[in-house]
Amino acid sequence: MSMFVKKVLWLTLWLLVLDVLWIAVIAKPWYREWLGPIMAPEVNKGYAVGAYLCMLIGLSALVLYSTDSIISGMIKGAFFGLACYGTYDFTNAAVLNFWSVRFLVVDITWGIFVCALSVVLALLCARS
Repeated sequence: MSMFVKKVLWLTLWLLVLDVLWIAVIAKPWYREWLGPIMAPEVNKGYAVGAYLCMLIGLSALVLYSTDSIISGMIKGAFFGLACYGTYDFTNAAVLNFWSVRFLVVDITWGIFVCALSVVLALLCARS
């Protein structure tokens, strides 16, 4: 198995584990409070898969493929998270009647953190 494939597999695992933990456990009460009126009763799994595929393809092609350095991967992952989550949150704030500023700040911060950490963990795990 190539090193790149190992990095992508580890990235997939870490991104899903961390983000599901965040959404389903840690941030769930905040999501209900800040987005309650516009939240769907159930997660649309098809759209969720699409979102994760977009993130995994982007992180793999733009970050993992171009670096083996932990520091470089962390920085590139953080910028990727800022771009993805920032675009999502600011677009929603611009076009929806209701979008919590607290959610915007927390969500963008989470995006920066989860993308950077997922890349770092993928790089470390692929080495072992």
